Amino acid sequence: MKIGLLIPTFNRPEYLVQCLEFVLKSNCSHELVILIIDDKSTDKLTINLIQKFEHPSFEVNKMFLLKNRGIAGVLRIGFNFLFGLGCQYVVNLDSDAIVKPNFIDVLVGLKTEFPDKIISGFNTQSVDPKTMKPRHQTIEQHADYCIKKTIGGINMLISETDYTQTVLPALTKPGHWDWNVCVRVFNFIVSTPSVVQHIGIRSGMNMNNPDIALDF
Repeated sequence: MKIGLLIPTFNRPEYLVQCLEFVLKSNCSHELVILIIDDKSTDKLTINLIQKFEHPSFEVNKMFLLKNRGIAGVLRIGFNFLFGLGCQYVVNLDSDAIVKPNFIDVLVGLKTEFPDKIISGFNTQSVDPKTMKPRHQTIEQHADYCIKKTIGGINMLISETDYTQTVLPALTKPGHWDWNVCVRVFNFIVSTPSVVQHIGIRSGMNMNNPDIALDF
């Protein structure tokens, strides 16, 4: 089975270096194709980190965009490229995230169990300070996964059908793409414990109370 790993980047080298270090330590029992797309970073260190990155076991592709496309544009390019290569599933991973070594296999395992669901490895329990309720509500808790009403866009595993029917329409609408996905999806399967962690505290949308996973 061929799996794609899509990492969009734009500056923030202090996070990207950690993200790539953890990806380098990852293992996967499937054929993995890594794609890093830089959205016209102005930071030379970011560019250098990408240029130097190679994985000893997996194919690495790199794109350096000549025009800033924004996260939705970058994701469209990446998903189209990886599904075009014949990947059965594609995993997106924000460049301000770190991962467990087996994160790909965990996500693929859940997708095999729930083929009609979008999968995430990021089980955030952050609370909305306005409502004092979880930002992403857990509907059901099981031994190795939970069902959530919504998730953030830090990490998802999707099939090509998920992409064409749900994610692509969300990426073409105004607003935050991950929220647009949540509007179109009834619920999500999320690994527990988390296999993905958000480290970009200073760069997140909710800087006073950023999304983090307490079970990573």
